[in-house]
Parts: sequence; structure tokens; C-alpha cells
Amino acid sequence: MRRILVLGSGGAGKTTFAKQLSEKTGLPLIHLDLHFWIMTG
Repeated sequence: MRRILVLGSGGAGKTTFAKQLSEKTGLPLIHLDLHFWIMTG
């Protein structure tokens, strides 16, 4: 499986970029913060 990790500072546009990248590549968009808080919550 191909994966791309998008890193950057808060407010840098990571989510916007990741959404566009997901649409163009067909790769799923996975928000790691969501997984972290589900696992530790």
C-alpha cells in the first residue's frame, strides 16, 4: 500500500493539501489525530 505523510506547523494548510492529494491519487485520507485520541481516550 502506498502512503504519504503530510507534516507541518499548525495552520500551514496540511488538511487542505491532504484532501486535494487524496482526491488526485485515490489514496485514503486518514487523520492521525483522530486515531490517537480514540486509542488513548
